[in-house]
Amino acid sequence: MHPCIVWLGELPALDGDDEPWRIPFLPDGANGAQPATHPPVSLLHISALADDNFTRFPWPFAVRPHHERLPVLVMDVLNACVANFEEFMRAEEVAALPEERRNQMYNAYWDRVRRMWSGRIPGDDDGLRRIDYLGDRVLFRGLEPAPDGSGFVLFVGPP
Repeated sequence: MHPCIVWLGELPALDGDDEPWRIPFLPDGANGAQPATHPPVSLLHISALADDNFTRFPWPFAVRPHHERLPVLVMDVLNACVANFEEFMRAEEVAALPEERRNQMYNAYWDRVRRMWSGRIPGDDDGLRRIDYLGDRVLFRGLEPAPDGSGFVLFVGPP
């Protein structure tokens, strides 16, 4: 997830183009300045990951507004997601995961370190990050209140 690579949607390719025309979401613009929830809240807990077969989300996190007089905004949620998933994983965190999930993570890691991100290729020595836990589901899809009332469920999906 990267806040500069968020798309609202895409339109069919124009004549002569192979690529569809993507409509970018600009987190620093009007869309990012909208409250993340209705009614607005001053603190938002992301406590679960949708469609995750692991029994509990290993890295719940809080989203705070960037200014104390504002509610949590869409851009605050995106920035908090990026900050959370850019963290390096500790050996104990990796060891606690089932073997199948570790293998998925390793595949995502090798895919990530060989692609260009923000104008650079991270390289083989970048280290496992929480984003690798998501596998190929790295696009933000939204939030939903957790059924148990413990916060919000994060929805992500493939590109």
